[in-house]
Amino acid sequence: MKKNKVLITLSSVLIILLILIVGLLINLHYKQSFRPPKFDSNASNKIPTNVDYQSELLNVGEGYSIYISAKPKLIKNNLKVDFISLDTNNIWIKIRVLHKNEIIGESGLVKPGQYLAKIKLNKKVSAKDNITYMIMGYEPDTYLSAGTITLNTRVDG
Repeated sequence: MKKNKVLITLSSVLIILLILIVGLLINLHYKQSFRPPKFDSNASNKIPTNVDYQSELLNVGEGYSIYISAKPKLIKNNLKVDFISLDTNNIWIKIRVLHKNEIIGESGLVKPGQYLAKIKLNKKVSAKDNITYMIMGYEPDTYLSAGTITLNTRVDG
């Protein structure tokens, strides 16, 4: 009788340990699979006063405001986007550029009050090609989504 109690207790402890180990491994897997985006090294805290934005201030429904060129210019392998995250924003922003539903360029994170002149493209596009900006907001420190918007435009010649 005493032997059965010991076996039951040991079995219960082993099952609990096994459950804890499996839970820990699953947790480690998910933590390792998420890599937060890096900040864009080309983002500047100095916003130029002579930028020809050719766009309006966009007040995003998720609670942030941005400027981005409505007529981005192609300069070699870069797209001149003249992006500004207003200093009143309390989120970090990342921009993807898509052509025919394929990512052709991507910024790093841009903080409030920063300016990003251009995004390097990894695929060739031509003047007059249709592109899409995918603008993604992230909550600082947690990287939870603060909303995503898409804007369709055309590369300026």
